[in-house]
Amino acid sequence: MMQAHAKRRNLPPDSYLAICAQLDDGGHSVESALEPKWRRVLIDHNRKLPRAAIETWVAAVKNPKIKRGVQTRLNRAEEHYKKAHS
Repeated sequence: MMQAHAKRRNLPPDSYLAICAQLDDGGHSVESALEPKWRRVLIDHNRKLPRAAIETWVAAVKNPKIKRGVQTRLNRAEEHYKKAHS
């Protein structure tokens, strides 16, 4: 699986949910980690739909409005990790 991932630029699709679950367990905030563009989308969503507010990483990666922003953030974090540890 690592070789297949090495050929791709992004993380494998099934790994996003697992990473988000670990971030939730670690108590990391979704809003503070997202880029400004996606943070605004998240804030607007939570303001318009307070009963369906997105407060966890897992909920964010499952939401079609925010999913791309979470994936972008996780892919960027992986790139930085690879550069730091290579």
